[in-house]
Amino acid sequence: MAAPADLTVVVLSWNTRALTLRALAAVPAACAPFVARVVCVDNASADGSADAVAAEHPDVVLVRNATNLGFARGNAAALPHVEGRAVVFLNSDTEAGPGALAHVLRYLDAHPEVGVASPPLVGTDGAPQRAVWGFPTAAALLHQYTPLAWLHVGRRASRRQRDEGFAATTGPVDAVAGAAMVVRRDVLERLRGFDPLYPFYVEDVDLCWRAARAGAAVHFVADAPAVVHHGGASASIAGGETRLPLLQGILRFQRKRMAPAAYAAFAVAFKTGVVARSLWEIVRAPVAAAARAARGRTARARRTLDVARARVHFLERDLRAFLRA
Repeated sequence: MAAPADLTVVVLSWNTRALTLRALAAVPAACAPFVARVVCVDNASADGSADAVAAEHPDVVLVRNATNLGFARGNAAALPHVEGRAVVFLNSDTEAGPGALAHVLRYLDAHPEVGVASPPLVGTDGAPQRAVWGFPTAAALLHQYTPLAWLHVGRRASRRQRDEGFAATTGPVDAVAGAAMVVRRDVLERLRGFDPLYPFYVEDVDLCWRAARAGAAVHFVADAPAVVHHGGASASIAGGETRLPLLQGILRFQRKRMAPAAYAAFAVAFKTGVVARSLWEIVRAPVAAAARAARGRTARARRTLDVARARVHFLERDLRAFLRA
């Protein structure tokens, strides 16, 4: 008989066939010497991901969703198959380094008060990536997404939230990134997994917030071997369509955290500000891009035009859904 699993690793995949296979191949060394059960949830990929997993990784439990259920509900499809004392949620565009997940599991074993933890994330070039988040406050969000930033409204709050994202020491944080998140299994069961009403984005922050409210600390494990994160592979396939679910996720998270009257005022300011800033980014784009190109900053010029096109797409396609959120 096979030894019982110490942890379960869940890899959620959507149209990232090659990356998914690499992510799964890296798991055994990342978990050794612990015994891991590996579950791959395929969100109705059209690139043959599920068949490739079945052929190349026959020991992996493969869950084939009939439709793309998104992040929260996609990962929920793996929960009936989990074993062990911890569950690891890995993006399909990650490659966990040797010992990375084992190190975090040992950390959980040594710190029973910790319910959620994460190893460091690095890019393919080895540069550190953001693996930790501060909880977004209303002031920080108004600074990041509305013209109130030009009046310096929420600047300090935004800086505090973002600065926490570069934590360099092991210890408590507000939230860790869902790209490589290790959750104590009993905590996950108490929380019933990710909130399925998030369309895409902010689910990881929400789960960490609920874990803390339930008495389980959230820690960043800075000395663990890193997880390589290719970054946004599925999101890049979706293109500009990811802005609406991001904004919807932000609003849902704030609705949970704020008093009803305070949230109502925030929602009006946030929605109005997002639209106003989108319009400004569209109007200013041709002049700003031309000025940047004239100074030789061609990459920034292209980025300015790309953002403007994405904002046009958002206003044409998603404005009504955003205002109803």
